[in-house]
Amino acid sequence: VGSEMCIRDRTLTISLVLAIGLVLYQALAGGMRIWERNQRFRIEEDTALFLERFSSDISNAVLYALLPFKGSGEKFVFPAIVYTPVDARIAETPDAYTEQIGLVEYSFDKMRYALYRRQANYGQAVRGKFGPLRSLAAPVRAVTFSYYRLEEGVIRAVAEIQEGEIPAAVEVKIEFVEDTGQIRQITQIFSVPAGV
Repeated sequence: VGSEMCIRDRTLTISLVLAIGLVLYQALAGGMRIWERNQRFRIEEDTALFLERFSSDISNAVLYALLPFKGSGEKFVFPAIVYTPVDARIAETPDAYTEQIGLVEYSFDKMRYALYRRQANYGQAVRGKFGPLRSLAAPVRAVTFSYYRLEEGVIRAVAEIQEGEIPAAVEVKIEFVEDTGQIRQITQIFSVPAGV
């Protein structure tokens, strides 16, 4: 009788442990599915925020001889009015910001599948320095910048621009994976007021 009771207790214990394990596994698997889906929605949101930020920056692009435009398929650098902290030695308040001419750089890192932005205030820009990289969207499958220039009244598409050349427009293509698993591509063309 004692050994039968011991066997029943062990069987009951094993059954309870298995049931609890199954419940925990289902909760964890469900949580992982929700997390993956939220990650994919985040990519769409990040892409939309990038496009809005890029549009704002490109509308603030300026012509300035010391800070030239440069562009390739994976990177675009241009002079623009940037919002930057005021030098602490002359600031009236500790967190004061000002607008000034500087450089803005957008780049795609193929190794990290990430789209980055960084900027330089005027002092940094003339020394060829930039502030820290800020990730705007990741993971992104691909980002391609292409350019349009005005030649004798005709707009022509080019893969890159030479240093100092000013494009009339910039096309941005972004590829990412949707929550359905399908590859989605967004293409948008931005007019460059300084280049028209």
